[in-house]
Amino acid sequence: MKYDEIDIHIIHYLHDCPGQTTTDIAKKLFPIKDSRTLLMKDSLIRARLKKMEKHRIVLCSPTVPKTYATNPEHIFTGQGTFELKVNGGKKIEMDFGVFLAITNGNESVQIHKIKEPVNGVVSFY
Repeated sequence: MKYDEIDIHIIHYLHDCPGQTTTDIAKKLFPIKDSRTLLMKDSLIRARLKKMEKHRIVLCSPTVPKTYATNPEHIFTGQGTFELKVNGGKKIEMDFGVFLAITNGNESVQIHKIKEPVNGVVSFY
């Protein structure tokens, strides 16, 4: 599954602040002006989390209200250099700085470089 910028923001927030409800996440990620906007964004977050839960990227609590956290087996953050061997052993190194990595355990890895927060908002390359 490929994750877009909204998914990445959700994952990053949950990784930093586990145990959040869909409403908590919506309020953190979107400018909420009224209850209608909150309901729409909450529904968006809920749909995204349902897909991520199916792929075991996030975990859902059995309690009510449901809270979510990232699955430590599939989400990693760190800081450093990414090294690849390509074309018969040639090494390529990339300085990633701070990054968020998502893996399904077998087939895919997505790595997103995290930019420094601007006005409290985190964005990704």
